[in-house]
Amino acid sequence: MGLSRSWAGGVMAITFKTAGTYTNLTSSGVVVIPGSPAADDRMFLFATWKPYTVTQTAPAGWTAIGSEYADGTVGSGVGTGSMKVQAWYRDWQSGDANPTIPTSGGSLDGGSGVILIFSKDSGDTWGTPLTANAAWPSSSSQTVSATSTVAVPNSSVVMSLVGFADDIFAITRSATALDVATGITWAADYVEAPATHFSSALAADSSADLGYRYVTTGGTVTLRTTATLTTAETGAVKFVAQGITAGGGGGGGATGSGFFLW
Repeated sequence: MGLSRSWAGGVMAITFKTAGTYTNLTSSGVVVIPGSPAADDRMFLFATWKPYTVTQTAPAGWTAIGSEYADGTVGSGVGTGSMKVQAWYRDWQSGDANPTIPTSGGSLDGGSGVILIFSKDSGDTWGTPLTANAAWPSSSSQTVSATSTVAVPNSSVVMSLVGFADDIFAITRSATALDVATGITWAADYVEAPATHFSSALAADSSADLGYRYVTTGGTVTLRTTATLTTAETGAVKFVAQGITAGGGGGGGATGSGFFLW
């Protein structure tokens, strides 16, 4: 699904291209690049894992989006433990191999990795992705807010990853599962991608859910995510906001018309 957003001199658009399949990171650190990417497509690699004491760093050629985030310091166990979340990005190039996420500080007890790919219009330029994090306190249904604000650009896409410390039978996400109290205008409803959440009963268990939503008019806001689970769980959340600079120049910023200043 892709949407065009107007600016002062033309049209620019970010288009969702494809989602990969979740990799269970208890068995492999290699995450498969999905579909048939083209030059200038931007790939986003999302990962969840525990224990929180383990560090996962950027695969070769990939760039971290902020820092990894843990929702606490609870030791890992079956269906419990603080989760970590992180994301990296790379603009696809011919010959790219499936990325391996380097791990240090011990072995993984549970986790997942998956790649989303987005395209842009020819002549537009990708901006630097921005990020915020949040903790998911133990609950089966709630809305959680990021711990910091993000300057969400106009004509952008916002992604939201939640990693849970247990396997979950079902996760329900509404059309407004990714939102703000006020301050920006959404261009479309929330889309879960991949379409089915990740859940594993291997090792110490874990689950994950990921999706995105397009923005028409941005602003500096506190992002929120909402989910209903079949059981009360704890977890960690990572938000990523990705904008573009329109070809041809112009004026303005995150809340004006024209190209974006990063």
